[in-house]
Amino acid sequence: MGGHHCGGCRKAMTTRCVAKAHMVQCPVHGDWHLPRGRCAACHDADERVEKQRKLDARQARKQKQDLEQKLKHHKRK
Repeated sequence: MGGHHCGGCRKAMTTRCVAKAHMVQCPVHGDWHLPRGRCAACHDADERVEKQRKLDARQARKQKQDLEQKLKHHKRK
């Protein structure tokens, strides 16, 4: 539980906070967070995945536009 404060009762986190479900432990990372939230590591991982997905989509659009431009230019000749 470490030296962090409980997000539910704002006191130093103890086993009482866990028993009352003020805080829950992430099954993946072991970090503590509020019951309806996500741990910071899970949140950051989701953000990285979403950022990469957007980047991949942007690159695919750019490649498609470049290909269309080349085909258009090629037809003119």
